[in-house]
Amino acid sequence: QATGTGSSVTFAVTAGEEVRLVVDRALVGGVNYELYVRYADGQCHMPFIEDWQRTPFPRAWSVEPNWQMGIGSPFGATHARFTGAPTQSNFSKSLLSPVFDTTGCSSLQLSFQWRYLQLIPHDGVSLFTEVSTNGGTTWSTVFEYASSQGDKPETTTAINVLGLAGSASARVRFRVAGDTTQAINQFQVDDVNVTP
Repeated sequence: QATGTGSSVTFAVTAGEEVRLVVDRALVGGVNYELYVRYADGQCHMPFIEDWQRTPFPRAWSVEPNWQMGIGSPFGATHARFTGAPTQSNFSKSLLSPVFDTTGCSSLQLSFQWRYLQLIPHDGVSLFTEVSTNGGTTWSTVFEYASSQGDKPETTTAINVLGLAGSASARVRFRVAGDTTQAINQFQVDDVNVTP
C-alpha cells in the first residue's frame, strides 16, 4: 500500500514484480478520471505507447470533433480516425495525448502508423504531427502531410524528436486543418510510440 497527499502518491517497486493499481469507487457514475503512472528513477523507460487495444478509444486522449474510434484498420482492430462528417469549414481539430514523462531520456523517436483516403481530389487540408514539452502550451511541428499529395496507403512514419527528451510534461498531438472536410474520407492513426 502507498500513501500520499493531494492527487499524487509515491511508492517503491521491485524490478520484475507485477504491480496492480485498483480504483475503488463508492458510487457508480460521476465524472471520468485519468490515472497516470510514472517512473522516478532518472532512467529512460519506454515513455509512451498507444495502440488503443487495451482500452477503447479515446482512452486518456483529448478528442475534438470529427476524431473518433475506427474499426477494421489495416493496422489493428481499433484505431483513431478523422472523418469528413460532419462538414467543418476553416477548421483545425486535434487528437491530443495525455501527458507523459521523458525526464530520464536523452534522445527519442516518435513513430506512428497512418493512412489518408479522400473522397475526391482536394488540396486544402493537411495532417500535422506536433510535440510539446510543456503540457501543450506551445507546439512544434515534426511531420506534415498535405492532401494535395493524394491518397496515402498505410505506412509507418518514424521521426527523431530529440527536443522532446528531458520533459516531465511531454505530449503528442495529431491535428487536421484546412478549408473544408468535405473531400476527406478519413485520416487513420494507430500504434503511436515514443521510444529511446
